[in-house]
Amino acid sequence: MKSLALTDTWDLCLTPSGSLATVEGSARAAQDVATACRTFKGECWFNQNLGIPYFEQILGSAPPDIIIRQKLEDEALAQPEVVEARAVLIEFKNRKLTGRIRIKTVHGESADVIL
Repeated sequence: MKSLALTDTWDLCLTPSGSLATVEGSARAAQDVATACRTFKGECWFNQNLGIPYFEQILGSAPPDIIIRQKLEDEALAQPEVVEARAVLIEFKNRKLTGRIRIKTVHGESADVIL
């Protein structure tokens, strides 16, 4: 499986010849997990169930970190090639949450998704 490659600023990436770049393997799985975990529930027009309920359950309140970790792990596991996901929240400072999700794919590859 392949996905369109994204830059560090979440823009489409081009090959040297000017074509749309693609990504596959554990890099694709990590990119898809990162994209899914950044999606707010209801944001996708054609499937309102995708994403994390940031507005409904997370933003504006202070839920226990286990709830946030579970939502992130559930969203990661919803990706087709991800078989394991473990979220680690590192720091909540100046209203910014940082952490990572360690994933394992069906091919046995591992990758870290930085939040």
